[in-house]
Amino acid sequence: MDRRWTLILVLVLVIVASGAWWLERPGRAPAATPTPATAPLWTIESTSVTGVRLEDTQAKTVVELVRQSDGTWSFVEPLKQPADTGAVELAISQMSNLSLITDLGTKITLENFGMDKPRYVIALTTADATYTLEVGSPTVTGSGYYVRMAGDPRVVVVGTYALQSVLDWAQTPPLPATPTPPTTPTLAEPTATLEAIGTLPEGTPGPAAATGTATSVPTP
Repeated sequence: MDRRWTLILVLVLVIVASGAWWLERPGRAPAATPTPATAPLWTIESTSVTGVRLEDTQAKTVVELVRQSDGTWSFVEPLKQPADTGAVELAISQMSNLSLITDLGTKITLENFGMDKPRYVIALTTADATYTLEVGSPTVTGSGYYVRMAGDPRVVVVGTYALQSVLDWAQTPPLPATPTPPTTPTLAEPTATLEAIGTLPEGTPGPAAATGTATSVPTP
């Protein structure tokens, strides 16, 4: 074999071996590779939830509700008043089984996912525990949000459907519907006009003639 080709092959082998050593060198942090989720982030019995709190960290607002003894829901913040119990129950049921779509792990740049300063913080309270979730940016496709559960350093993706009803409370709190009072129909008084009656035949006495002075009758 030509000595020149031999030197080229040796050089290629050296480059490949050096590259393999660089990628597998001791102490090198592995790249963050999203892994499919295999278990839900949490499972909560929706009927056991006694309180819900949504904080919008950017707008500095809080919406907080508690379940009353009769099962209805009422606001604690921003004002103490009744809430739309049906809307609150629906939102809680959507969050009660929070499944992961993707697990990004911990070796990521938080700023890229809005997790360095989460926009929202959601807390569900039961008699036994409080489940707190930090919510960052939506995914590129809009099908999920990047979130992190309190006590768990991982950043994961959960579906938009599970969170959106609660997140919407930041702009539209679940207030009860205001009943619309029934309207009372009113009858317009009929008005007769000459235009409505039409043109009177010639010789027909008009309104003024009909109300004229009575003709006297001679006494026999």
